[in-house]
Parts: sequence; C-alpha cells; structure tokens
Amino acid sequence: PTHHTPNTGFESHIGVNHIAHVYLTKLLTQKLKESAPSRVVAVSSSAEEFAFAEGIRFDQWQPTKTASSSWSPSLPPPDYEDGLAYGQSKLANLLFVRELAKQLNGSGVTAYSCHPGVIQTELFRYLESKNEEDAKLSGTVSVWVLKLVGAFFNQALFWPEDGALTQLQLVTSPPEQLINGAFYHPIGRVQNSSHPQGQNETLPSILWEETERVIQSVVGSF
Repeated sequence: PTHHTPNTGFESHIGVNHIAHVYLTKLLTQKLKESAPSRVVAVSSSAEEFAFAEGIRFDQWQPTKTASSSWSPSLPPPDYEDGLAYGQSKLANLLFVRELAKQLNGSGVTAYSCHPGVIQTELFRYLESKNEEDAKLSGTVSVWVLKLVGAFFNQALFWPEDGALTQLQLVTSPPEQLINGAFYHPIGRVQNSSHPQGQNETLPSILWEETERVIQSVVGSF
C-alpha cells in the first residue's frame, strides 16, 4: 500500500481523514451559515488515544516537502508507523471540531466529533490476514490466542446499523441537548480525549493554522 496520497504528497491517513474533511468544511462554511441552524459532525475514533506522543507530527504530513526525507510510496521515513499515523488523524478530527466550534461561535453553526464504536465491517480484512500470518510464525499457542481474542472482540462489535446511532444522535438532537465542540462516545456520552495532548488548549488553533497553510500550498487561497 502507498503511504501518501497522489498529487498532494500528504501522508494517507492525515490527508484523507483530516485535511480533505477540513477543506470540504471550509468550502461549505458559507452555505452552513446561510442555512443556520446547521451543524458539522466529524467521525473520529477512540484510536485518537494512540496518536504520536506529541499528538500531531506536522513534519510527517508532507514528508516529500522535506529535502532530507527519503519518503516514497515504498520507503516511508524510518520512524513512520501507520497505527500512530491513523491515531494522529483521529486526534486531529476532534481537535479540529473543537476549534471549528470556537471559530463559528454565534453563527448558528455547531460542531461535534464522535467515536462511533468498533463496527463489524470489512475495515480489518487485510489486518486479520496479516495477524494470522504473524501468529503462525510464532507457533500454535499464538494461533489459539489470536482465535480466542478474535472471538471475544467480535462479540463486542456493533453492527453497522448500531454504529450509526451516535452520529444520528448528533445530527438530530436539539442543539440545547448537546455541547458544542464536544467529543461523544456511544451512545451520546460526552468523553474527554484519552490522549494527553487532547486537552491541550493551544493545539487546536495551531492545527487549524497549519491545516489551512498546507491546503493553500496545494489548492491556493480559499
């Protein structure tokens, strides 16, 4: 699999899960204001807890822009780890929503982020085969442990229909029953970020500014 998006050079997780969503939101902002009361719901994840220790690694967003980088689709930087990169993108979702709520305060547009739950979809289809291969290399015991953990994990999954409930609540509930800028877990529970940087008071605005800068570098002023 590639580690960056075509044309932009963005690392795939941050490019698809965060930057693209921010760009779409910015394009729709005027329409959202004209349509007020309106709202934005960003689907984050409990995986935000597993972002980089720094929370957001801006230096890994467009590594091809770094002269000393050896980044390529087949050769990511030595310290790249896709699980951390995915966690970063999900942490970015909830930080962006917090700043968006602040930026649009008083406009009639509200914003919320959520962890929808762990859903029984095909998201893990490639990861499962990789885990099975690794377990076989480790021996019979590892294979059985993987099967037991997998069976327990599957019992805890939401069906796709149930996995939409938190998003539906945030879309349809009266705004006075919700907290603008908050992060929600299933079903309808306000939850603080589990990442130490998730409560950083200045990081949302820094993320906002840096995201606007990289978008402008690709598409120009907007």
